[in-house]
Amino acid sequence: AAFLADVRASLAPHGVVCHNFHSGKADLDRRLEEACAAYGAAFPGGACRVPSPARRPWNTIVAASPRRGAFSSLEELRAAARRARE
Repeated sequence: AAFLADVRASLAPHGVVCHNFHSGKADLDRRLEEACAAYGAAFPGGACRVPSPARRPWNTIVAASPRRGAFSSLEELRAAARRARE
């Protein structure tokens, strides 16, 4: 919790943190679930999973933001990325 609080404090108000997790095995999937819950609790903007393409199914990205309402689903994250490119 302290680490994620430090990460959140280091971000700009509209910043995003991304963390790559290995997945695909029971112990790795459990750690991913725990991390998603921790990121969701630490970041008011929510946390979102970005699954890897089928060619690399063993990685999952978790993205989070300190800004309330930033995104909590993959669709919201994609929309935010499109807006950032404009």
